[in-house]
Amino acid sequence: IEECDKVVFIMSERAVADKGYCRKEIAYAQQFDKPIIPIKIEEVEPLISICTIQQIEMLEAFKDGKINEDEYKIGFDALINCINDKEIDSNSGYHRLYKGLKPIPQNMYFDHNAKSYGYDRIRQELNDWIKNNKGDLALIIADSGSGKSTFIANYADNNSLILGINFCKYNNHDRCNTKRILMTLAYELANYIPDYALRLQRKSFNNIEEKDSSAIFDYLFVEPLSNISKKPDRIYFVIDGISNITNEQDLDD
Repeated sequence: IEECDKVVFIMSERAVADKGYCRKEIAYAQQFDKPIIPIKIEEVEPLISICTIQQIEMLEAFKDGKINEDEYKIGFDALINCINDKEIDSNSGYHRLYKGLKPIPQNMYFDHNAKSYGYDRIRQELNDWIKNNKGDLALIIADSGSGKSTFIANYADNNSLILGINFCKYNNHDRCNTKRILMTLAYELANYIPDYALRLQRKSFNNIEEKDSSAIFDYLFVEPLSNISKKPDRIYFVIDGISNITNEQDLDD
């Protein structure tokens, strides 16, 4: 892993299992900033640490235990393009979502080698807050450099109920822009709820950023989620570093 140029991650049920070897290998690769190419061969939930990375969808290539040669070739060609740093040419629904929503990459902030100290009580309180459905908002306030972001990344990576995350960074407009944050969270959520993903794939994202933030929220979340058959009881998102948002309009949003 240390000597490779890129890491290909075959996403199957076994590969994404909690505490599995594949998860550890992906975490290890991220310590060395290795580019990761996720290939989805089974309908599984991705790791939140890599769910904003464009994935290659090969569900149809291995459907019902049989290999579809045509679909396999499409996926293999996409893999070769990724390895050679070329754009993926695909008509898959997730590819259209990726192109339309332009999710902000989050994987570089998951440093599995970093440790945060003094957050055991906060971890317990968050677990209790989620388990007992104690409210709609949990706010963690800590000094800059105290390890808050490291704790948040680790907590999200080990909690299957958190389905989206954004790290706001000072002087990074995209990461602090409410519209781009909503678009990123929508793409992340689509990776976990297939019915919601199908609803989003039917929408047009042309000029979506011309809408105001409230309209984008309704368009990407309220409308599609209200029409899916299996609604999740609750959806948890994490937005880290909101103190880095300095634009007045984004703060209002």
